[in-house]
Amino acid sequence: MGNPFKPAAGMTPPVLISRAGGIEDFSYALDDGVGAPGRLMYVIGACDVGKTVMLNALGDVAQQRDGWLSMRRSTPISSVV
Repeated sequence: MGNPFKPAAGMTPPVLISRAGGIEDFSYALDDGVGAPGRLMYVIGACDVGKTVMLNALGDVAQQRDGWLSMRRSTPISSVV
């Protein structure tokens, strides 16, 4: 298999590599009780390592649960008010 990634800011590649652990941790945090003391997740990294892609994936996980809304900069405020 060739390299599936063609760099483009914020675009989700066909395969997310080495992201399963972070997505599982986030999913567990949603199930276990958001707002618990000490519960904080940082998404950090150098330029072009996939921070935006990771945040989009986490937003997708949250949206799959009842009561969660994932807002992006392009979300019209009228759709949530």
